[in-house]
Amino acid sequence: MKRTFIYLFMFCLFLAGCGSNPTSNSLANETSKDKIDEKIEEESKEEQKNEEFELKQIGETFKLEDWEVTLESFEFNKTIIRESVSTEANEGNKFLILNFNVINNGTEADQLMKPRDGASIKAVFNDKYDYEISLTLMDGDLHHENVRPLSTAKGFVAIEMPDNVVEASESISIFMEKEEDKVQINIR
Repeated sequence: MKRTFIYLFMFCLFLAGCGSNPTSNSLANETSKDKIDEKIEEESKEEQKNEEFELKQIGETFKLEDWEVTLESFEFNKTIIRESVSTEANEGNKFLILNFNVINNGTEADQLMKPRDGASIKAVFNDKYDYEISLTLMDGDLHHENVRPLSTAKGFVAIEMPDNVVEASESISIFMEKEEDKVQINIR
């Protein structure tokens, strides 16, 4: 009789150990729901971030504080050549060269792209890969152009990108901002 009782007790323990635990299943479901909720929240934050930027087209003039800015054209090139000076992108890369026309409507001479409180610019590939500007020491680079009040300047900004990004078909957007003014230009 003791043996039967021991076998019955062991069998019950075995069944209890093999049974499903509803607490762990509900915990797994909650974890999955949390992950889905986080992903939806991230996507909505990204959409909100892009909604803050005013969408403009190539050739369209927009304001960045005291500046009127027009992205006139762009090109991809391995080398930037201005007069007798040139600079070349690193192996496997090309420059995205953005050609701008800017007007300083401020009351004193200023640089649009100055390091501290100037306009920031970046290129975003496929809505997730950011590429920052590449400074050059060439004439015409807007990082060095000091523009007098009510004067116009033409210049460029260079952004170095890998060849596979340049040759891909996915989107490339330019994001520019200065203080409260934020602009997005889709170039591809």
